[in-house]
Amino acid sequence: ALAAFTLIFGAIWIIPAMLWIEGVPTPTDGNSTLAIIFLGFVPTALAAYLRVSVVRTAGSIFMTNVNYQVPLWSVLFGTFILNETLELRFFLALACILIGLVFSQRKRPVRVLVNRA
Repeated sequence: ALAAFTLIFGAIWIIPAMLWIEGVPTPTDGNSTLAIIFLGFVPTALAAYLRVSVVRTAGSIFMTNVNYQVPLWSVLFGTFILNETLELRFFLALACILIGLVFSQRKRPVRVLVNRA
């Protein structure tokens, strides 16, 4: 139910923005329309369901750390599988991601509250 809600809520927000920016889409043939509908529902719904399942079993902190790595792996797969070029901005973004992970994982000092009565 939560995965379905996130998809419906996202569609409510993205469809008006799409129509405003891109306009009404041009008609396509039946196969293209079916492919778009399939790709819009099946893999997206499966990914949303898996995300909710991971958050429920492993916790939100684990999912946050995994999501930090998604852009990194996307660029690396694009580089090695699709032969895309690796630009300098990738390394700057990688540094930002790694610095964010370091800050999120460091231990904070524990404060001891002393009652001075």
